[in-house]
Amino acid sequence: MKAILFILTVAISVFANDTKPSYAIQWNHWKPLAEKGDAEAQFSLGFFYIEGMGTTRDINKGTDLYIKSANKGFILAQKSLISMYCDNEYNQSNKEKCKYWKAK
Repeated sequence: MKAILFILTVAISVFANDTKPSYAIQWNHWKPLAEKGDAEAQFSLGFFYIEGMGTTRDINKGTDLYIKSANKGFILAQKSLISMYCDNEYNQSNKEKCKYWKAK
């Protein structure tokens, strides 16, 4: 459900502004939830950091949030880490971490 809310708020921002979306709405929604340990919110903020959406791009902060989310069983975070480590996405290739996340 939260993933649908995330997609809808991005879509509404894009169509309302007809330019690049305002990420403040999403950021303000997800940040407090992420700080409370919500796995989906941690994943969403991680995505914002990795892509530089509404903030300075920071692969390390984004990856840390993905790991927190993945450790709570959030599948999208786990799959994203597999892509990062196994497929060298964002130049993050790491065979040991690839094996670890594939085995989870």
